[in-house]
Amino acid sequence: MFKTLRGPLVAIVVSIAMASPLLAARLFSPGNFTKTVTTAGTAEALSTTVADVTGFCVQPLSSNTGIVYLGDSAVDSTNGYVIDSPFCRSAGHAPQTFESYKDRFSLGEWFIDVSVNGEGVLVIYDTFN
Repeated sequence: MFKTLRGPLVAIVVSIAMASPLLAARLFSPGNFTKTVTTAGTAEALSTTVADVTGFCVQPLSSNTGIVYLGDSAVDSTNGYVIDSPFCRSAGHAPQTFESYKDRFSLGEWFIDVSVNGEGVLVIYDTFN
């Protein structure tokens, strides 16, 4: 049985899930949160609790007045990637197999710094159960 819930992507996911209980248990789980840096000039991990993500995007908060820098644990204004629009990263995959997500990210390995105290980013991520 095939049911169109809303839009073509949902229809495809529902039809796959109905075709195989194994695939139904291995669908994507999206999540999101806001990350702010208390003190400008201090690198902070995007998350200390979210790990094993298959993809993520970071976008500066609309209320920011300064600059956001993305990088490793040593990120600062001299070496960070300036985020002025959404930055996205995805693990390599072949969606038709639903088994090939070998590369995963820990959001604890990605850091931000800001030029103004208390500013930050919106983080959106996917996990593959």
